[in-house]
Amino acid sequence: MNCYIIDDELHSIDTIKGYILKSDKLQFAGSSTNPVRGQSEINSRDDVDLVFIDIDMPDVSGLELTKLIPSEIAVIFISAHHKYAVDAFELNVVDFLLKPISLPRFLKAIQKVETVKGALLKDTYRSSDSLFISPGTRGKVIQVHLNQIVYIEGLKNYVIVHLTSEEKHITYLTMSEIEMALPQVQFIRIHKSFIVNKSMIQSIEGNMITVNSKIQLPLGHTYKDKFKDIIGMIMLKSKR
Repeated sequence: MNCYIIDDELHSIDTIKGYILKSDKLQFAGSSTNPVRGQSEINSRDDVDLVFIDIDMPDVSGLELTKLIPSEIAVIFISAHHKYAVDAFELNVVDFLLKPISLPRFLKAIQKVETVKGALLKDTYRSSDSLFISPGTRGKVIQVHLNQIVYIEGLKNYVIVHLTSEEKHITYLTMSEIEMALPQVQFIRIHKSFIVNKSMIQSIEGNMITVNSKIQLPLGHTYKDKFKDIIGMIMLKSKR
């Protein structure tokens, strides 16, 4: 990652630059004690991945400066004052480092940046209409199209993906893990052991949901209110 530093204190820049140079994962991309000049340089380049910004600077505060930096660039705030921490995290920065900054604390912040950027990269390459899952066979991966999923059944440490073709794919995931990967607008958790494709629901009667014409799934007490709220929002109602 290419790192840029904006801080009106040269000794602070020198400290962070030294930490950057000690890491094989980081590259020093430049620095500025002038926040306006630093922001202008960052915006004129396309190779900056991470910016360290001091909050308390003359002319322009780090809080205001962050709003002028492209959103794809990760930001870590640095400050000598605790009082800025809440304001910092409200801007969705990756971390807040309190001066004087120790090397272990610096490295922990870098790990957070790597985690955030890794998650964004996954979202970039993840298809909106399919999932790739491992069926448990070493070296094998299959693509499952979301519109072919009828429902997902959870069994201890793995799930069964039931398709419209009546095929079943077993994969070693928890219900929470696969639920997070599914678009909430299309899939609804109805029970601790079941997630249903909303477009596959045929009818709802009491606490039973019929999908794909013949399969009945139970509506769990924990998920009942949320499920009814979702259905209520899209159900046609007479104004008479």
